[in-house]
Amino acid sequence: MTDQNGGRTIVVLIRDLFFSVKVKNELSNAGYEPLLVKREPELLSTVESTHPALVLLDLNAKPDWKTLEPMLESKTGPPVLAFGPHKDVNARREAQAAGVDRVVTNQQLHRNLQEYVQRYIVAD
Repeated sequence: MTDQNGGRTIVVLIRDLFFSVKVKNELSNAGYEPLLVKREPELLSTVESTHPALVLLDLNAKPDWKTLEPMLESKTGPPVLAFGPHKDVNARREAQAAGVDRVVTNQQLHRNLQEYVQRYIVAD
């Protein structure tokens, strides 16, 4: 299922103001519509109402995987890409166990955001 914006909406769970500005600017400059949220309930309602083409999860936000289960287990939901510090191996393992489609480091996301978006975005 794709968003009503031609597959250009990306929902991002992120709480770090500095990093969120970078992510938002890069996605906007590439022609996507980033919707930034800070909490899991807001993420779930935004995903449900917008049908985004992709979800990005900041592992520094310490996502509540139990709350996100419905989205992660959905067969029709958007792909989910998680990113976080390379040293936080436990958070990366938790994300993988929860069912995200891909986990990358912050550095990988910074370097290759456009490539990851193009690879994982749900196209019409």
